[in-house]
Amino acid sequence: MPVSPYALQDYMELEPDNWDWLKKISEKKLDAQIAKLRPQPQFESPLWKHQKACFLIGINNPHFMFFLDMGVGKSRITLEIIKYRKLCNEAECTLILVPTLVTIQTWVDEVAKFAPDLKLLGLQGTNDERIDMLNDDADFYAINYQGLTSLTTENVVAKKGKGKKKKWAINRSAVTAFRSKFDSMVCDEITSIKNHQSLWYRSANLISDACTTRFGLTGTPFGSDPGDLWAQYHCIDKGDTLGQTLGIFQAGFFNKEKNHFSNNPYHFIHTFDKRKKVEFRKRLKHRSIRYLEDECQELPAKAFRKVYVKFTGEMEVFYNEAYEELIAARGNYDEMRNSFTRMRQLASGFMTVKNEEEKIQIKFKEQPKLDATMGIIDSIGLGRKIVIFNEYVHSGNVICEELKRRKYKHIRIYSGTKDHQKELAKFNNDPDCRVAVVNHQSGAMSLNLQIANYVIYYESPTGPVGRQQSIKRCHRGGQDKRVFFYDIIMKRTVDERIQMHLEAGKDLMESLFNV
Repeated sequence: MPVSPYALQDYMELEPDNWDWLKKISEKKLDAQIAKLRPQPQFESPLWKHQKACFLIGINNPHFMFFLDMGVGKSRITLEIIKYRKLCNEAECTLILVPTLVTIQTWVDEVAKFAPDLKLLGLQGTNDERIDMLNDDADFYAINYQGLTSLTTENVVAKKGKGKKKKWAINRSAVTAFRSKFDSMVCDEITSIKNHQSLWYRSANLISDACTTRFGLTGTPFGSDPGDLWAQYHCIDKGDTLGQTLGIFQAGFFNKEKNHFSNNPYHFIHTFDKRKKVEFRKRLKHRSIRYLEDECQELPAKAFRKVYVKFTGEMEVFYNEAYEELIAARGNYDEMRNSFTRMRQLASGFMTVKNEEEKIQIKFKEQPKLDATMGIIDSIGLGRKIVIFNEYVHSGNVICEELKRRKYKHIRIYSGTKDHQKELAKFNNDPDCRVAVVNHQSGAMSLNLQIANYVIYYESPTGPVGRQQSIKRCHRGGQDKRVFFYDIIMKRTVDERIQMHLEAGKDLMESLFNV
């Protein structure tokens, strides 16, 4: 439907707000503003300067987008805002939407750390189990976008041509029943609902209609298409920033071209009009603020994060068998090493089996570590380089296959790499090549990777020397950004023991064989 020229003129003449002035306020003045608040907020630990600014924005603006780089405390900021709004009786029960099941545990940990008096429940399991959990008393409920869609859609018969076809559609009664529980909503990694036609967006948007407090969080608002922003903003502010309809947004900031790959004469392609960059940038700041990692001066030069994942039932059975074999082999070095290796592999989602001719790797259907790794990569801002350290060739194969499937340009450095320098040059010089998958036995002590400032340990070195050497690949002379290190740790496995001994400066292998 064509947009009225008068409506378009009114839309383009809107004078947006801009919150960047808060970045220029001294920390002393921010503290003074917080001190004037009644009731007084209670923080479990001091806030950094940018967190104080975001806190003040959030308690005064119930519909806001926080575009904050990973590692600068998006979840902490949001929790403090919701806590305070709850203290002021402006928020009662909050729904937190997250991209993956792994992220739910991250929020559980954040609530325990920064809001210990409040309770968060992760809605996991079957739909019936999720609905039953809603009957439990909690202040926060977290569910992944896919889980929400499963709860709020149904498979219906739709007429198509002369026949009938089943398709998934919104279940309005299910949406109404679910959203009646909540008055606040947080969309973590809100780019998950960038497609306005997706069921993920439609479910989240309908839920948000019932919430008086709505926040969106991400470090990367869009990739190559600014058009992705409309659905995200609309879910949070219902059109206050980018317009109540996608049509007026596209008419204001995009060029309309015929889609020559479609036979439908009404199919068009909308490409961003670069001549309107200035106006577009101003409009985005109306209900958002952007903090790059470099702007958060309080962050340490190195930041370490532990990301915990859980076994599937099948993996746990095999792991327990390997553990029993380790105990039984006490005193036999070779058998202990084999059992230890098997336990590490199982923690990474595979196991090596010998047949009469060769060794084969059996990969489990579900891959918690891989899912967690990709979740971290997806949340890291464009332009940032990432190193993934792994130990086993099979792990490297799995990681690279998934990166290729997701169209992440990457390099790999391991024993099978023919030309390390060529691969390294590609990583250093190609801005589109964002990920280096490095076997730490091949690259932990020889590579200069300071162009990257995100490091993921899919499998960590077991010894403190190897670990420190791998850290220094990125945290070294020439590094001009803070470096974030993420350990993907399978709960209740040898991964936790490795972490414990690394922190104590000991080598796990040595401690196991000499007890």
